[in-house]
This record gives sequence, structure tokens and C-alpha cells, in this order.
Amino acid sequence: MIKINSKKFAWELSLTSGFVYTICTAFVTLFPGFSSRLLGWLTHIMNLEALPRGMNVTLGSFIGGLGQVILYTYLAGWILAWLFNRSVKGY
Repeated sequence: MIKINSKKFAWELSLTSGFVYTICTAFVTLFPGFSSRLLGWLTHIMNLEALPRGMNVTLGSFIGGLGQVILYTYLAGWILAWLFNRSVKGY
């Protein structure tokens, strides 16, 4: 039966998420108004005025956010692979 390498799966998932986060951050930096509107649509916020305005992306906030995205998705990927491997163990 197929078994997933938990560490490799988690690492690839976290790198992919980090890449998507980087693209998203660039989009927010280049198009802040439109990004707020997209967030409103995504989260079903009817009053877009309720969204925070004037948020600036700094290098520190980008690195801090990127680190969190990589850490959290690594942990989620590792747990997902571990659960999958456990579920197919008996087959």
C-alpha cells in the first residue's frame, strides 16, 4: 500500500503555501484597494468599510507572516500525512 513520507509531504506543502503567500503579499502591496474588496467577497463581508484601511506591508510583517504560514502548513501537512499513513496501515 502507498505510504506518504510525512516530512517530505509537509515540506512541499509548506513551500507551496509560502509561495502563494508571497504572491498574495505582492498583490496586496500593488493593489491594496482591490485586495480589500477581494477579501470582503471571500469572507462575505457586506460592509467593506468594516475592513481595516491603510495597512502597510513591511519587510518585517512579510517575514513574520511567511514564517507563520510555513510553520503552520508544515505542521498541518505532517499531521495529514501521519493520519493518512495510519489509515492505510491495515491494508
